Amino acid sequence: MFHLKFVWVDTKSKDGKLIQQKAFDLRYNYNGVFEYVDTGFNFTDKDETIFVAWSNIETIFAFKRDLMTVDELNIEVFLKDNMRIRLTEEIEGCYQFIIKIKEVFPSIDKEFDTKLIFPAFETNLTLVYN
Repeated sequence: MFHLKFVWVDTKSKDGKLIQQKAFDLRYNYNGVFEYVDTGFNFTDKDETIFVAWSNIETIFAFKRDLMTVDELNIEVFLKDNMRIRLTEEIEGCYQFIIKIKEVFPSIDKEFDTKLIFPAFETNLTLVYN
């Protein structure tokens, strides 16, 4: 079956690698469900937007979930008002959120997300910020 909107490209070809890189760059640089201001960020989930002040963040944990064939990065943000936000790498804007928290909280290990990757299929629970 052929559809004009979809093109299948060999990801090992030069064009395929270029298309794959562009798709990743778009996803990586996209703010997604987050809107940032100096004092915090708006987070939209299920048509509801909440504002989270940077000063209201108490603790951030990161860990991986074993999904059998791949691992999924998860971030849990605990707020001072006993609220919690769980993010996964599948949430639009997750990459920019990680970059932003590293900027806002200088004590965060700038390599925490990279270190979390290995070993594969291990939870690697990490205290990112407290």
